[in-house]
Amino acid sequence: MKKNRIYKSNKNNHSVKKAARALSIKRTLALFSFSVFLIAALSISCFSFWSQAQMNDAGDDSKEVVLHKYYTRIEVQYGDTMWDIASRYYSEPYYNYNSYINEIMLINRMLEPELTAGSYIIIPYYSAELIL
Repeated sequence: MKKNRIYKSNKNNHSVKKAARALSIKRTLALFSFSVFLIAALSISCFSFWSQAQMNDAGDDSKEVVLHKYYTRIEVQYGDTMWDIASRYYSEPYYNYNSYINEIMLINRMLEPELTAGSYIIIPYYSAELIL
């Protein structure tokens, strides 16, 4: 009867060892998978930072000009039209002459684009120069 017990305990012991080995393999595979994922994620991140830095370095040759918006007051001369003023002061940030004229009218609370000689109007303009 003792042999039977020993045999049973050896069989149980073997099953426990087999289960422990299987669990150990699962943990090793999980750790390996996580490590591969982490290395891949870090590699992608480093590559994207590197490529962004390369793009920024390429852009250093052509410095972007920063434009500042200002306002000035001008006297309307005889014969001036809104189109004349727009053609003198219009700059790139505006979509077109109509949008620029609409802003002048809005600033000066004008309902119509008609000007009177001798009157003053405020006009916006853009400049790369920073005026303090």
